[in-house]
Amino acid sequence: PGDVVLDATPSSSTDPTISQTINGLTVGAIYVVSGDYRYITDRGGAQTGFSFGVAINSVFLFEATQQTTNPWENFSFLYPANSSSAVLSLAAQRNGTGFTFAIDNIAFQAIPEPSSLALLSCGGLMLATRLLRVRKG
Repeated sequence: PGDVVLDATPSSSTDPTISQTINGLTVGAIYVVSGDYRYITDRGGAQTGFSFGVAINSVFLFEATQQTTNPWENFSFLYPANSSSAVLSLAAQRNGTGFTFAIDNIAFQAIPEPSSLALLSCGGLMLATRLLRVRKG
């Protein structure tokens, strides 16, 4: 519970990054990657360029610049799985910036197939019909 702060001294040679390998992906399935991020403070870095990013297998699929205030912002993007595992990474202070970010509520969720959605919809309609009959009866 709680957020994680991505921070390092400005002279650090690497961007502060947190990563996790996601296993059990279905090749060809589409996943929603989402979470919250918030600008914390300026540690004396450059004032331009993307300072926060979310990458899968080292490819940044979401990037943001430093915010002017520090409310929580949301990121969300689709990821089509091309293997059964992927490395999800979140990085701050990118491109020489000194901007520290906090992250929270990170999620990696599969989008149901259309056939699964249709099956769930039919089940919901049958349940609603049954409940209406019971109330009338």
